Amino acid sequence: MDITPITHWDQPPENMGNAVLDLWRISLDTSGLDTAQALSNISSNELLKLESLHNASARSRYLITRDARRKILARYVGRPAATLEFERLPQGKPYLANNPEIHFNLSHTENMALLAVSNRYPLGVDVEGYKKIRNALKIAQRVFPVNLLDQLAAAPSEVFDKNFVELWTQMEAMQKTWGEGVFGRPADIENTSVISLQMESKYAVSLAAAYCSKLPMPRFFKYR
Repeated sequence: MDITPITHWDQPPENMGNAVLDLWRISLDTSGLDTAQALSNISSNELLKLESLHNASARSRYLITRDARRKILARYVGRPAATLEFERLPQGKPYLANNPEIHFNLSHTENMALLAVSNRYPLGVDVEGYKKIRNALKIAQRVFPVNLLDQLAAAPSEVFDKNFVELWTQMEAMQKTWGEGVFGRPADIENTSVISLQMESKYAVSLAAAYCSKLPMPRFFKYR
């Protein structure tokens, strides 16, 4: 399995240009968050969702990611963040109602989130911390496509847990590309391209895109 370490996160340019594939890192640290300003950006539906969360940490993470998603995507469409309107596909995947040509997908783990953006391909992203998973093989047999299951079965025992996490991110990124959950309709892997990345030797990241024969390496940007 080819895995590329992420070695840098750049400051974004004023003009995002041709965003074939961009990956944004978003800190979920609440220090420096302007809560009132962030609340003014989100929609009434997002506010209802926020208010339904009973855990303070979950509310903070939700507000940060939704505010960041709006502000980042606003850079690509040239409109104020608060004016962006989101709709959902039948399976639940969100899209920009007035700019469906801008594809995006969000994933988070621990105190960090990733937002993938493309003006060319429907895409999915997943990030997971490396850890040992109980009953990993049984889980894989239930949800992995055959090609990923074969790769896991061939993994030496000393790297089995690491490979499981990396292959899981591939599977979930592909499912998200096609608007499906882990247990949804299997992704069309023949028409999906995937790249595997690694952050700080602690996190596995996969990016997937539909109708792309070879996914390019993304531009890496830091949001906060």
